Amino acid sequence: MLRPWPGADSTADTKSVTSRILLASGLVYVGEWTTYGDLGAAATDGGNAARQAARLAANHPDFANAHRVLGSGGVVVHSAGGQENARLRRERLEEEGVEFFGRIADASRRVRWAELRGRLSELERFT
Repeated sequence: MLRPWPGADSTADTKSVTSRILLASGLVYVGEWTTYGDLGAAATDGGNAARQAARLAANHPDFANAHRVLGSGGVVVHSAGGQENARLRRERLEEEGVEFFGRIADASRRVRWAELRGRLSELERFT
């Protein structure tokens, strides 16, 4: 069951986007990564909800696989927990088979918004 997160807007549109971002967060599989922008775009059919995806990743208990969501260009961003948290997130991705070239994750492992949108559509067909 989805629970409201602190500071969430109560409008139906925001709830719908929130629900879709949370669902999409669980559709990034082991050995893959995506960006906050890709999650937001998948949830809004190409729109911009990157900031909302980032807030959910940081605050919502139902957000899955937060370590697989990176900043623009495939860089592990510092979030709550600072540099140590970023290091642990990168290590988890490396354990899952994602290589890094300097600070940037292997682009061949990125799941872009259109792929996530397809996965989300498939899931929604059965729910």
